[in-house]
Amino acid sequence: MIEKIIKVENVGRFVKLAAKADVQFKRLTLIYGDNGHGKTTLAGILRSLQTGDPAYVQERATLGVNGSPAVEIRLAAGNASFQGGQWSQTMPDLEIFDSTFINENVYTGDRVESEHRKHLYEVVVGAAAVALAHQVDEIDTKSRTAAHDITELETKLRGIIQAPFSVDEFLTLVPENGLEEKISERTTRLSAVRKSREIVARRELDPLTVPEVPAKSIDILQVAVERKTEGGDKLVRQHIQDDLDGRGEQWLRQGLEYLKEDHACPFCTQSTEKVELVALLRDYFSTKYRDHVVLIERAINALDQTLGDDALHGVQKRVLANDGLIRGWADLADLSYATCSTDALEHAWRHVREVLRDALKRRLANPSEPPSKDEHLEAALHDFEEAAAAVRKVNEQIARANEQIADIKKQAAATGEDVLERELRRFRNMQIRQQPEATDLCAKLTAGRQQKKNYEDEKKKTRSQLETIAGSILQKYEQAINRLLQKFGANFTLTGTKPSFQGGRASSTYQISINNTPVNLGDEKTPRGTPCFRTALSSGDKSTLALAFFLARLEQDPLLAQKVIVLDDPLSSLDVFRTACTQQEICRLGSQAKQVVVLSHDADFLKHIYDTNIDKATIKSLQVTRDGATYAIKEWDILKACLEAAYRDFFLLRRYLDEGLSTGGDLLTIARAIRPYLEGQLRGRFPDAFPATDYLGDFIGRIRNAGAGTLLVGLQPRVQELTDINDYSKQFHHNGPGAPPVVNPIELETFVKRTLIYGQLG
Repeated sequence: MIEKIIKVENVGRFVKLAAKADVQFKRLTLIYGDNGHGKTTLAGILRSLQTGDPAYVQERATLGVNGSPAVEIRLAAGNASFQGGQWSQTMPDLEIFDSTFINENVYTGDRVESEHRKHLYEVVVGAAAVALAHQVDEIDTKSRTAAHDITELETKLRGIIQAPFSVDEFLTLVPENGLEEKISERTTRLSAVRKSREIVARRELDPLTVPEVPAKSIDILQVAVERKTEGGDKLVRQHIQDDLDGRGEQWLRQGLEYLKEDHACPFCTQSTEKVELVALLRDYFSTKYRDHVVLIERAINALDQTLGDDALHGVQKRVLANDGLIRGWADLADLSYATCSTDALEHAWRHVREVLRDALKRRLANPSEPPSKDEHLEAALHDFEEAAAAVRKVNEQIARANEQIADIKKQAAATGEDVLERELRRFRNMQIRQQPEATDLCAKLTAGRQQKKNYEDEKKKTRSQLETIAGSILQKYEQAINRLLQKFGANFTLTGTKPSFQGGRASSTYQISINNTPVNLGDEKTPRGTPCFRTALSSGDKSTLALAFFLARLEQDPLLAQKVIVLDDPLSSLDVFRTACTQQEICRLGSQAKQVVVLSHDADFLKHIYDTNIDKATIKSLQVTRDGATYAIKEWDILKACLEAAYRDFFLLRRYLDEGLSTGGDLLTIARAIRPYLEGQLRGRFPDAFPATDYLGDFIGRIRNAGAGTLLVGLQPRVQELTDINDYSKQFHHNGPGAPPVVNPIELETFVKRTLIYGQLG
């Protein structure tokens, strides 16, 4: 049991917390303290004492002071001291309900996380199930370690195995006789096969294509321009012959284009309108003449495109490529019969192109000149056709060579390379398998895999036992929680509580049932608009659920009689209508546990617990108060404190008459207590006569106006006395510009006496 808090230094608000007078804890200890007086700090210290974790104290170290946190608590087993960041002893039998319990085991903010479900599972299922859960975790850890070792061994084996041979295949290899000879024989055969594969990938020869001389380039030389009158044409040709040279006709044709509609000569500007020769020239260079010129120009372009250097180089390039392929096939076949020389073709090609272009140029210069036989051109055309035919003839040999190549590829493709590769790989790995390093790795890997299988089997068996035990416990736990929720008047229950092994860790899961409709707990990934724990329960409901979790766990604890229970403000955030049930459950714990300690800022709540407990000798009430610049824990007269809370104004006025200002307070405070005291007295006697919004002046008006037969009529004889007291007291309830006057102590004493007399007589 906890017997006494001796001291707390440099923890939270407690730069120093000292014990004063008799602060010995009893079986039921009630500790009162206003908000901000360090109750949560005391709960954190006790949690550190329970777990031995110094963080619960160190995280509350007082800032801005010299010295480290220090705590000393007297236990039944001796003093427990916290010095230098550690406890001299711990107290595992402590069970604490506070915000830390809620945040670690139930929910944080408005969500239930996986860690909450895991922690709650551990605190609910009991030592046997937790031991099994830890055993599952230990087996799982060993299994992961074994898996890691297996991975390392497999990685080492892959480093010596000839890929792509699997580790599993390698483990099953059995040595054979004559491995060296088998490896040599398969290597030779595979070399031949791999060469055949390269053969299949080789290219065939490409057929050769030689263009023909464009027919239009030859035919245009045999066409003359049609003439209207031979006489006019004769005169023009005579003029060209007599006065111009071979380019004269072209010169005249171009010059004629410079004549404008005014017929002015482009040289001398004289009129040519009546010059007969100019008219003859216009007839001579007719539309048909110009069309014929265009045809000649097109014939020249066709010649340059068909028999240009690019076309010649294309044929030569293909011939050279074929020659390279023929040399590439030389190791398997003689295809030299398909070679080709382009020397004759190149000479004839360039010659015919030059001769034909010259003929077309001459025709372009004198389109009207009659066609004539060109023996030089005919010879060039003949030579080109012979050279081209010789090259085209080679295509027959190329086709023959490609047939031979196809036969060679067909034979190469039929070879069983995959079979040879697999056999050679198996023999080589068989040879590696006999080496000491490989033998050792294989033995370790086989043993490691068997060990991992044993772990998995053991884990499966232990987990099955855990699920059976935990499932039964969690069902009882759910029933206990739902009974408590019913007592608390909750409109929801728990459903679907069961073990869970999400992520491989022992945990639990449950749902909230509202109107017989299950609602999932949800998490941070739950989309907005989806009903879940965050949206289905109010803050009061969540706090009620947390307290029900704590109480239900204690209800299932077979060692409850040995436990010390600490509850830090269990009423905080609870709805008011759940107060009585909370008090009853705490009193029930007080009769079952070794010790119960309740910290609260609500004196009435603690008083109800005190009243419910029959054996007052087992109750101790203490208080944490400010003591100057420090704090003190001292005895607390719970009966007097709660009585004075109900009749605060009466005792304030009475002490003033009895003791003056020696017990604290000032004259203005005493004067201001007169009116609320009388209002409370009158409301207590006539609760339905004075609304909560009325003040004493309103009370006086209602008494004066009370009709015959009403209860307030009996107060009318003393209404003037009440009016005098009210007129005196109301002047002290103003602030600001109308500040209350200075209180005269003699006058105040007189009105206090009159007030107490009126309150007693009415």
